[in-house]
Amino acid sequence: VVQLINKGAKVAVTKHGRTPLHLAANKGHLSVVQILLKAGCDLDVQDDGDQTALHRATVVGNTDVIAALIQEGCALDRQDKDG
Repeated sequence: VVQLINKGAKVAVTKHGRTPLHLAANKGHLSVVQILLKAGCDLDVQDDGDQTALHRATVVGNTDVIAALIQEGCALDRQDKDG
């Protein structure tokens, strides 16, 4: 991931509007989340369901990722389509 970012790789979104941060948060890949945060990714991008990376980490119970996102200053007041 670091090598790709350093070489200028695009940090794209999926067809559902999810970013690499959404995907890493959902899978509990803390080290990837930390790399993406250091690279300056947007913490609060909402996907097609209006979910942020924090939502994705919370849904699956990835507490280490949740803590990292909060420590970086992610928004705590974003609501998804379900409220």
